[in-house]
Amino acid sequence: RSIMLILTPRLHVRPVQPADRDELHRLEQDPEVMRYLNGGVSTPLEPANPRASPYLMPRGSEPEVWAIVKRETGSFVGWVALFIDGDTAEIGYRLCRVCWGQGYATEAARAIVADAFERIDVQYIKAMTMAVNTPSRRVMEKLGMRHTQTRHLDWSAPLPGVEEGEVEYVLERHHWRP
Repeated sequence: RSIMLILTPRLHVRPVQPADRDELHRLEQDPEVMRYLNGGVSTPLEPANPRASPYLMPRGSEPEVWAIVKRETGSFVGWVALFIDGDTAEIGYRLCRVCWGQGYATEAARAIVADAFERIDVQYIKAMTMAVNTPSRRVMEKLGMRHTQTRHLDWSAPLPGVEEGEVEYVLERHHWRP
């Protein structure tokens, strides 16, 4: 894959590399980071079957995952991912808890959204999270995404708050403002 670097005022956003593996895994060891994904359970460095996981566990070779790194210090902030399917893409993100509440998720996601609309020419970008995940929903709203639906799914091992449902947000290209 071609190496591309997206610069924002405070961040480098670049494709993940094998050297990011430990940082990516360390992120999954924080129970608060994983709260809305698996109830806060630590993940193994080498999952038995990563494709069987209901959520993404990047290890540094996934072409759709981008590392978020502070420009000033080079420290790892987290990751943002963009999965493209035709004219639609799905965005996701996960940040180290010490970086929460500082606008990094919005800054990195906004850069990926701009790249998707300008360079890749997608028409729709969607995102999903548990309805009770207010911070993630706030990022979606700051990106200009609109809540389009709430789904109530049957989970084999339901997490606290699952009864509120899973929400989907969408940003259409013609509503995007660079």
